[in-house]
Amino acid sequence: MKDNALYFPYISIPDRVWTVKTLLYWDKVSSIVPAEYIEAPEKLGDYMHGLVQAGLVEQLFPGEHVRRINGFTERFMTILTRRLPERREEWLSGPSSSLHMDKLGDVQYQLLELGLARQSEQWTLVPTEVANLFMAYLAACIGEQPEVRATPVTDRLAYGRLTSGLGLRIPREDIHHLKAREVSLGKLLPVPAQKVTIDQLLGCCRHSRRHLPPLSPHRLENPGRFRHLLDRAHEASTSVPQHWNNREAQRSS
Repeated sequence: MKDNALYFPYISIPDRVWTVKTLLYWDKVSSIVPAEYIEAPEKLGDYMHGLVQAGLVEQLFPGEHVRRINGFTERFMTILTRRLPERREEWLSGPSSSLHMDKLGDVQYQLLELGLARQSEQWTLVPTEVANLFMAYLAACIGEQPEVRATPVTDRLAYGRLTSGLGLRIPREDIHHLKAREVSLGKLLPVPAQKVTIDQLLGCCRHSRRHLPPLSPHRLENPGRFRHLLDRAHEASTSVPQHWNNREAQRSS
């Protein structure tokens, strides 16, 4: 199991409590970003841009990885065409989403040939269901690269289920550790109800890594050890809300 997380299906990570807890939990969090955003970071939006500038989120540029993945286009088209006969009309009558050409690679030409896509400059418009399926596949493929080694994560449960239906090999222990992760995120990492600033988030991430026990997935190797870490984390996590409060007091003074 990997200690890094790769967010999908969108470019920008949402400004939500899920993001705060995810940043506290994983060793590193990344997102898949078109290379053109290097010259136009404002396209990320204020929150995502702030996370990147603070070093809390790393940008992964898909073109660098897609071209090195053997059978990338063929494997996705196999996954897609298994669903196509019974889902085509539903997909085409539903909403559409845009995917950047950096992400699609040669997949865009296959989708255009099937009548499932329309091209507009650097973007390809495809049925939203196809876009979500592709982004789950892309995140899984990039996450398996030796230089990335990241687990696909998402704030939407329905999207998360897509990774298990891709037919890719996901070790059983990975599934166990992801369930353990949900417990730790939900129970052990309290965050304030009010909006958290990037500065507060950066400070608390540093604080939690110093004071909370290691809860990243590869360390949760058996139920007994997981229970032991839960007990330790429950004791240590009481310092996290205090740290939020301390940061807020400093800002107010």
